Amino acid sequence: MKKKDRRGQIASYTHLGEFYSNDNPRKASTYFDSVLQIAKPLNIPRAEKDVLKLLMELEPTNIHVRNRYAFLQDSLYNQELKVKTQFAKYRYDDKLKQESILNLEKENAERQLEVEKERNQKIISFSSLALLLLISVFALFFSIQRTKRLKHENRTSKMEAIYETEAELSRKLHDDFAGKLNHAMVLLQTGSDNSKVLNVVDSLYSQSRDFSRKINDVDTGPKFKEVLFGMLGNYCRDTQLIVTGSSEVDWVKLTALTKKTLYKVLQEFMINMQKHSGASIVSIHFEQTKAKLKISYNDNGKGAAKNSLNNKNGLWNTEKRILAINGSLTFDSEKGEGFKAQVEIPN
Repeated sequence: MKKKDRRGQIASYTHLGEFYSNDNPRKASTYFDSVLQIAKPLNIPRAEKDVLKLLMELEPTNIHVRNRYAFLQDSLYNQELKVKTQFAKYRYDDKLKQESILNLEKENAERQLEVEKERNQKIISFSSLALLLLISVFALFFSIQRTKRLKHENRTSKMEAIYETEAELSRKLHDDFAGKLNHAMVLLQTGSDNSKVLNVVDSLYSQSRDFSRKINDVDTGPKFKEVLFGMLGNYCRDTQLIVTGSSEVDWVKLTALTKKTLYKVLQEFMINMQKHSGASIVSIHFEQTKAKLKISYNDNGKGAAKNSLNNKNGLWNTEKRILAINGSLTFDSEKGEGFKAQVEIPN
């Protein structure tokens, strides 16, 4: 009971010291000293340290108080660290023990399952290999069939485009060129004025030159851009031609097939514009990406209903050309609202 009373005195003197710290520092120091005299014999370093901290605020120049406080603080820290270290070591040892038990149990289970596991792995390996071989055979078969089908479709599209071109030229030769030639022969037979005959012959010459330009192979060399723009200019002598984006196109990068298709497609647009559209302004915009060359064609001509475009053999043949090289063509036209087309051709 006496020891408990002494501890109670420590608490009481500490509270009294805190109470008088502001109004009566001398009296507060007396109470704090009483706590120190009780705490040292009872070996209560934490109570002594707490009072020393309060006493340092009242006597900041007291070196003895400061040193004693520092000593107790280090001592208590070391003691707490030692307890924590011992507890951590106990927990660590216990953890190692538990892990060791678990590892032994795991090793025993693994040994029991090792033979069965190896056998299952062999079964799985052989099954996977057989399945892989089967899939490879089917994949190879379907790949070969798909390649054959695509080649056949591509060849068919190209042949259709060629046949349509030939048929179109044949119709023009029969309906127009042959008619004019027959007219010239009639004029000669009837002894008509030479000027009339010369006019018909000159018309035939101009028409034959147009046929030649249309069916001749396209120059896909370094001067392709000049040849292409020359062709566009020939068809737009009485029409304002606006071309944008051409300087951004890497013309050298384009393949010969792409150049030929581009030339024929734009030529057909020009022919359609000259014969049917009556446009005063033609706009062509080029845009090149890594995979495709995009061309936007616009004119302010008469336009045509979309369902009537399929009846124009030249435009239908143009679509065949583009599809034959895995490109795309989109028409956007309404009667009285001009003609628009979006073309995408692989580089």
